[in-house]
Amino acid sequence: MGRSVFQLENCLLISYPLPFGKHYLYAPYGPVVSEVTPDWLKNFKSEVSRVGREEKAIFVRLDFIPRVETKTLAHYFTPASPHTYHGAYFQPRQEWLMTLDNEPKKLFQGFPKKTRYSIKTSQNRGVNTEIITGDFKKYFESFDSLMSETASRDSFSLHPRKYYEIIFDSLPTINAYLVVAKHQAEILAINLIIIHDGVANYVFGASSSEERQRLPAYAAQWAGMQEAIRRGATHYNFGGVGEHWGGVSAFKQQFPGQVWQHSDLVDLVISPFWYHLYNLRKRLQNR
Repeated sequence: MGRSVFQLENCLLISYPLPFGKHYLYAPYGPVVSEVTPDWLKNFKSEVSRVGREEKAIFVRLDFIPRVETKTLAHYFTPASPHTYHGAYFQPRQEWLMTLDNEPKKLFQGFPKKTRYSIKTSQNRGVNTEIITGDFKKYFESFDSLMSETASRDSFSLHPRKYYEIIFDSLPTINAYLVVAKHQAEILAINLIIIHDGVANYVFGASSSEERQRLPAYAAQWAGMQEAIRRGATHYNFGGVGEHWGGVSAFKQQFPGQVWQHSDLVDLVISPFWYHLYNLRKRLQNR
């Protein structure tokens, strides 16, 4: 995407644009640390501050993994305003994580009755699924069109088209697959799953606004889980859930799982004036 990237200890900082030629740095789910001590925080803050000032960023946003209490971080960083949490660039604070059983039949039996019914209904109404492990670009135009439909229907923001194109170009080099749900020749849903460290991550899901009575999203999720089990994954991460996700959260939570709570976002402020304007703009946008 042409963004500047900086590698620090346990942390990747990426530059994101703002109006008036300004920008900020963000570490998506980082730094990743095994132990957070006062000395480590002090040294880490100094290094982050150095990079932020050299790059003339307004602020640097951090996203500690594993979860660190805000009161611990508040001695060194500024807790981010909740108004600024929501956006295509920031990782969700809560994700829905499901443990996979290595026996698909047993896993299916553990689903709520309504979920099992929806999966069977989708199959009975003629929805077929296919696992795509290569030639991903063949499906990009369909994916892009369905993503636009889904974003409009569920009221969420999208990255630029180029962002998704770059991801599709990269898929052959990682443990990834598409789940394509069709009725006859018509593609009704496409899910992108990437497996890392034993977790099958449901990165993107897109579905048509037509033929919704066929419930293609249920058939796609179930097919994706079975493929994850075949590939040795032990968990299935549905991604973000929460109040602002609305019906998307409700759908994900029809599958048994638990909330994975991440740290609150914290900022290292470099330019207080522009940081104040950034927060004000976000507050007005979220009214």
